[in-house]
Amino acid sequence: MASNVTVMITGHLAENPEPRVTNTGKLVTNFAVISNDRRYDRDRNEWVDAAKTVIRIN
Repeated sequence: MASNVTVMITGHLAENPEPRVTNTGKLVTNFAVISNDRRYDRDRNEWVDAAKTVIRIN
C-alpha cells in the first residue's frame, strides 16, 4: 500500500540552487536550507542563536 508523506522544512537558502539535468533528461535542482535555532538566555535577558542545522536537498 502506497502512502504520501509530507515533509516541511523552514529556513533560508544556504547557497545558490544548482539546476541540472539527469541522465534520463529530467530537470532537477540541488540546494541547501539552513535553519538557526534560537533560545532565550535568562542571564542576558535576550534571545540568542543556538544550534545551526543545514539540510542538503539532492
